[in-house]
Amino acid sequence: MQKNPGKFSYASPGIGSPHHLAMELIKERSGSFIVHVPYRGTAFATQDMLAGVVPMGVLDTAAALPHFRSGKLKPLAVLSSRRVATLPDVPTFAELGIKDVELSAWQGLFVPKGTPEAIVQRLSSELQKALATPEVKARLEDFGLEVAPSDGAALARHIQRETEFWHALIKSRRITAE
Repeated sequence: MQKNPGKFSYASPGIGSPHHLAMELIKERSGSFIVHVPYRGTAFATQDMLAGVVPMGVLDTAAALPHFRSGKLKPLAVLSSRRVATLPDVPTFAELGIKDVELSAWQGLFVPKGTPEAIVQRLSSELQKALATPEVKARLEDFGLEVAPSDGAALARHIQRETEFWHALIKSRRITAE
């Protein structure tokens, strides 16, 4: 990819999507030049990867797992700091020699500003209980997710770090909406 700049391309669900930004981080860390081909959503990007129209892309594990299991797509690396339980044979980027490519998709439960604290605490408590049950945890892991519950304060700190990180990458890569 470094020897043939512009020869390779990658699909993403669209400009500014987490998938697009993740690949831009990979390109930055590896010194590669790979052409971005934005699509209108994950389904279209995945469809063209499956058809061989675009040779690669970043997909979230949950969306890609059925295609990995069927052999229609081959995972090359995971973006997490350690291997993923559902893909134990797939190396991390660090294992491949590309440092500082450690990302993960995350979800949070949000409520409108001004929601009474008692309700916020109850929702948080019930969510923690549900995520701790073996059935829920196993189901989420089977779907390709890793369960890592936290509280609202930890989520707020995480969002702040993510915002700062991605803003810096967007600025350094000169990514703009079109």
